[in-house]
Amino acid sequence: MGVRGLLVAHTEKVGWIRTDTTWDVADNSPNRLYHQLHMDVNQRFADEEPKWDEITKLEEVVPETDQASILVCHFLPYKYVLEVDPDGDTAYSMPHLYCSFDNEIGPFLSQIAYFHYPKYGGLTELESSKRVKLFV
Repeated sequence: MGVRGLLVAHTEKVGWIRTDTTWDVADNSPNRLYHQLHMDVNQRFADEEPKWDEITKLEEVVPETDQASILVCHFLPYKYVLEVDPDGDTAYSMPHLYCSFDNEIGPFLSQIAYFHYPKYGGLTELESSKRVKLFV
């Protein structure tokens, strides 16, 4: 039996997907999930300006039909969850998970999964073998 746990959407990044299913993600792009939870998704922080400027330049090169939002997900084993607060707080009205960990990436296993996150419809897992570097 495998490890049991949750697949957690850690960040939403700028990316692209072609019709032949090749794809890439701008690993250094600002976290769109954070912006959606806290403010207008287009609001920018001063320390993120270089990242946004770089993404803007890339979006000018990548055809709009190939531009995509990519969810970067990590696996959280149940054994690291110490407590669940189902109500959240004033900043986040969704459930909170309190976890134990002692590594650089938090309570997550090192494997990362990428999902295409279309405006309408469900998630589609992206095959790592189809990743072609556009963003460097």
